[in-house]
Amino acid sequence: MSQNAVISIYESTFAQSDKTDAVLVVEPEEENNDDSDEDYVSPIKYARSSYGRVPQPVVAPRIQSTKLYVNKALLSYHSDYFKEVFDANSKNNEIKIEEVTYKELATLLSLIQDNPIKFEQKDAEKLIILADRFQLPAAKRHVELFLIASSLYYSAKIQIANKYDLDELLKAALLEITHINHIPDENTLKNYSEETNLKIFNRCLELVKSMR
Repeated sequence: MSQNAVISIYESTFAQSDKTDAVLVVEPEEENNDDSDEDYVSPIKYARSSYGRVPQPVVAPRIQSTKLYVNKALLSYHSDYFKEVFDANSKNNEIKIEEVTYKELATLLSLIQDNPIKFEQKDAEKLIILADRFQLPAAKRHVELFLIASSLYYSAKIQIANKYDLDELLKAALLEITHINHIPDENTLKNYSEETNLKIFNRCLELVKSMR
């Protein structure tokens, strides 16, 4: 990297320091388009927010690095996945991580640090998937809180909460239903789990009682 190159927030967040003792190696700037659930359409990717706007992408410097310098103890504390990886590679401090981009992994791992990298609404669902993959419940919770406070329609929040077992997001989304006519229709309910449908039914009862 040349001396005049602009360092991205992702690279500066995971730069080498006296607190880092391991390196995660990934591919830079390579979008991962692999979608294991081809029939699933994300309610975030294409849906407008309740304010009728789609967040605009932020133009950032091109990422040149392929390495994230991390602290083993911190990652092992938050993730059983990384604890097992580090234990299995105790003599090798450079670990290759596949099927994830540099930006995705840097954003995800920053969510367990003091100064998390900001992400866009459209990236939230991918971060949840990665949080599950790398067993990072604290990062997943961070994204869940982001979605709770977001301007997504309650219907999109319910869909995401159902798919990824986000109880607090589901609870918040149901509270946004303020009229019985806004309860999801029968065809939509067929796509939800029994537990989600039960909570929707209970919300329906609450609304009926409030109308008396």
